[in-house]
Amino acid sequence: MKSRRLGSGDKRQKKEQAIIEVALKLFKKYGFFKTTLNDIARESGMGKATLYYYFTGKEDIFSRIVRRERNDFIKSLKKRINAVQGVEDKLKLLATTRIKIFRNYPNISMIISNEYFSSFDFVEREKENIFKEEVQIIEDILKKGIQEGIFAIEDVHTLSLGIYTAIKGLESTLLETDSPADINRKVNSLAAVLFYGIKNKR
Repeated sequence: MKSRRLGSGDKRQKKEQAIIEVALKLFKKYGFFKTTLNDIARESGMGKATLYYYFTGKEDIFSRIVRRERNDFIKSLKKRINAVQGVEDKLKLLATTRIKIFRNYPNISMIISNEYFSSFDFVEREKENIFKEEVQIIEDILKKGIQEGIFAIEDVHTLSLGIYTAIKGLESTLLETDSPADINRKVNSLAAVLFYGIKNKR
């Protein structure tokens, strides 16, 4: 009896995943607003009523996509930063890499930039999760710099919030350019100011 329930659960999970993949393709092609639940049902080869068995609506499907993208985004960011040794390089990489990775997750970008989505509770939760995880990444880098005697910082958390805000301030400018040289130049300018203030002078 237990194995049947597990089998049924696995089947449902696969079906939900298939629907999500169809919806993701449609959202990329037509956008969230133009894609209807009927479109998703049709492309999934099922009736709209059957779709409601798996999801409560289009927003429910979209929330699952956003959650998955958020997890992938943070995982990719951590992987690239962990591959670099120097703490200064890690901070620079955080600014440049998050923009590059960000572009690969259009739904994350959309909920952050489009005020329409602020009315959805799940959007505010995901934005808060992204914020907390990115600030934690910055804190971990700064703490490593302190341990290595590179940085002299009294309040790591407050400075982490400041760095996050500064990087976010560059975000709109960096997203407008495809030039790696331009991105690196702007990030290096920010890093020069930042490092001057926090590097250990001893």
